[in-house]
Amino acid sequence: MNPRHLIIAENNSESYVIEHSISLDVKKQLIINSLAEIVVGENAHVSFYKIQSENQNSSQLHNTFSTQGKKSVFDTCTVTIGSDWVRNNLEIAHYGESCETH
Repeated sequence: MNPRHLIIAENNSESYVIEHSISLDVKKQLIINSLAEIVVGENAHVSFYKIQSENQNSSQLHNTFSTQGKKSVFDTCTVTIGSDWVRNNLEIAHYGESCETH
């Protein structure tokens, strides 16, 4: 599986995003290669939560890329339950002063 999410928070906006992945068939082997691209505009605030609830036959590679404008806030949290192996990559680019990442 190769899911891709593009989230664009325009200037002065606020958003909360929850990504929840679940594998229900415990007999199938899965490889999940997912991508989340998050653009945070000036003075915007994005909270991005990722919940990974996979079975023991699932393997995950997840990439999160975020770009931040001036005076923006990007919060992120990942909770992983299960899976054979998991790799989460996080890359954040700041384009402006006073950016916050939590």
